[in-house]
Amino acid sequence: MKIKIKPILAAVILAASVSMAGCGKDKTASYNAYLYYINNDATGLTREGITCRGDSTQEQVLYLLKRLSGEQSGADRQPILPKDVTMSSPEIRDHQVYLYFDDKYADMKPSQEILCRGAIVKTLMQVEGVKGISFFVDSKPLTDAGGKKIGIMTDTSFSDDLGNVEDESYQMDLNLYFSNKKGDGLVRETRTVRSASNISTPKLVMRELLKGPKSKNARTTLPNSVVLNRISVMDGVCYVNLGSSFNDQDYNIGTEVVIYSIVNSLTELPGITSVQISIDGNSDLLYRNSMPLQIYYEKNSDLVNRQS
Repeated sequence: MKIKIKPILAAVILAASVSMAGCGKDKTASYNAYLYYINNDATGLTREGITCRGDSTQEQVLYLLKRLSGEQSGADRQPILPKDVTMSSPEIRDHQVYLYFDDKYADMKPSQEILCRGAIVKTLMQVEGVKGISFFVDSKPLTDAGGKKIGIMTDTSFSDDLGNVEDESYQMDLNLYFSNKKGDGLVRETRTVRSASNISTPKLVMRELLKGPKSKNARTTLPNSVVLNRISVMDGVCYVNLGSSFNDQDYNIGTEVVIYSIVNSLTELPGITSVQISIDGNSDLLYRNSMPLQIYYEKNSDLVNRQS
C-alpha cells in the first residue's frame, strides 16, 4: 500500500530535483532522521533511520513525504494510510506544514487515525524550520471525536511506545486509583516502579493498574484478563484501547469507579488532561449500557477517598 500523492506533488518533487541539479551543486544537503511507521500489530510506532536530503524546508518535507509514500510493509511495519486515502500536495507557510487528505481519511478507526497522524507528525517535525503541522480532511480542519478542531500539532503532541529505542531503566512514583472495599469509590495508592525507557509512562500506569492494588483496603477495577491493545497521547488526550474482556466486569464495583480508576490514574501524569477509552478500537459504545465511551473523561475527585 502507498500514500497516494497526487500528480502535482510528484511534479513538485521532480522540479525540485531538476532545480538542484541545474544549479550545479555537487551534493544535496543531508542529515540523519527517522521515518516513523505503524508497527505490524498496529499497537504503536516503529522507526527507521534514514538520511534526509534537500537544501530547503520545502525540499526536505517533500523528500520525507516521498519516502513515506513508498512501500511500507515489512516484518515490523505496515502502511500508514489505507490504500483508498489520498493526500494532496502540501503547503508550507510561516513555518507551518498544511497536509490535505480526501474524505476517505475520516473513515479510519480512531485507533488507526491516531497512529497515522503521529507517524506523519513525528517524521516531518524533524525538518529544521518546521514548527507545526495541520491536517485538513476534505478541505476542512481535522476534528476529534467531539467535533473540536485538532489544530496545529508538534512532535510533543503525540507520544507512543517505540520498540527500537535504547532500553535504559528508570524509576518513578505513580499515583494509581483502585476501588474501595464497597466498590462505590476510589482510593489512591502511590507506587514506586522501575521500567525500561522504551515503555511510555501511560502504558506503565495501565500495566500497574492491571496488577491490582497492594493495599488490603482496595480492590482491583480491571479483570486480569484485560489486554491493553494500545495506548497513546495526542494533544493532552490519552487514548486507551482495551480488549473485549474489559466488559467481563465485577458488577459489585460501580461503573463510574471502573472508568475513573483509569481516568484518574492517567490524568495524574503531566500532559494528560482527559482520557478516551475504546474496546478493540471502537469507542461508539455504552459501557455497561450507561457510560458513553466517545466522551473525553476528565479527572473526578468526588469519587476519591469515599469511606469503605
